[in-house]
Amino acid sequence: MSDSNGYFEVDGLEPGEYDVIVSWSDDPYSFHYKAPPYIARTGDTNIRLLLPGGGRITGRVLFNGVPLEHYGIALSRPNTISLAPVDVRAVDGRFVIPHIESGTWRILLLGAGTRRKVIEEIKVDQTSLDLGDVVMEHGHRIEGYVRDRAGVLVSDAHVFIRQSLGAARQQSQLEAWFQGNFEAISDLGGRYLFDGVDAHAVPAETPRIWAMHDTLGLSLVSELPKSDTKLDFALSGIAILQGIVCGLEGRHTTVFAVHVDEPQNARMVDVDDEGRFQFEKVPPGDYVVSLGVPQTKPATVTVVDGQTATVTLVTPPTVRLIVRIGLNRGDELLIDPPIIGVRMLITNGVDDRCTLNFVPPGKYRLSFDGVNWTAITVAVMPAEQTVDLRPNQDP
Repeated sequence: MSDSNGYFEVDGLEPGEYDVIVSWSDDPYSFHYKAPPYIARTGDTNIRLLLPGGGRITGRVLFNGVPLEHYGIALSRPNTISLAPVDVRAVDGRFVIPHIESGTWRILLLGAGTRRKVIEEIKVDQTSLDLGDVVMEHGHRIEGYVRDRAGVLVSDAHVFIRQSLGAARQQSQLEAWFQGNFEAISDLGGRYLFDGVDAHAVPAETPRIWAMHDTLGLSLVSELPKSDTKLDFALSGIAILQGIVCGLEGRHTTVFAVHVDEPQNARMVDVDDEGRFQFEKVPPGDYVVSLGVPQTKPATVTVVDGQTATVTLVTPPTVRLIVRIGLNRGDELLIDPPIIGVRMLITNGVDDRCTLNFVPPGKYRLSFDGVNWTAITVAVMPAEQTVDLRPNQDP
């Protein structure tokens, strides 16, 4: 970082050329304006860098007729995924996004109790653009009661709204809201309340809602309604579902567990290096357990409250297929017939290969253009096989 006089110095570099890029250090937004790189050599002492100017966007956020003092705001290009939101705290509800590169942008705003607000097609130049008052709408109101198996109201139960049933990663409250994940806790009377959520705006699976208590267990999972709703939950206990997958030979996959009373809701967990998996907290009942591997026979198991159920899954003979594609290819690799439901791979252009696990033995065709196909045969053995699609001019 430069000092108050604009001077900077970088020590400990290996001899050679480096790209030197200058940007504003006080910009909390992930997508800020950087200057083009300056090519410098070690030992250069007279480098002059021009700090980029850029435009800025300002505005005031209102909710229920008054300034919203705490909310998140994310800036992105049109038709791209918004980056992590910036935490805005302002008594007057105002925000300032500085140092923005000229062009077209979009803004996404979300606060406690609000629906998400998306402002598209914001044209930014080297000046300041004031959006004026941005009025937020109230989100959906979801409320109800949590009871145990005897019908007794339960306090301190957690009620979750999430986009999937997998374990939630560590993230800030604002990041969770932006991804459509919310949480409430039942009070002494067993009542919970989400006073304004907007989980359906996330372009993902239908959000789910369920309740959990540390000692009394979990409820079944329901799809979250798209309107204000009263929804009660009954805790049915808690158990562990674990198992082992035979035949993986060091490959990784995902295990899916579906409760027979929740056919639309699949819990999932990754298999470790030893082929083991564990669902630490599941409601009791009958489950169908399966793998993301073709031709694998699912298993059924009954999970009892307070106990651990164990299941074994066996994968059919499959191989790891390595396709040599040539250096610096960032193309679409077409596959016919599809392997594990995959019809196309996007090669990353970083190395000279792409890898497919769990390929059943058989005949396939591969192509970069959909016109010129290469026929291949995947044998039962060895466990790892390589196909070379590199052009003749590639080494």
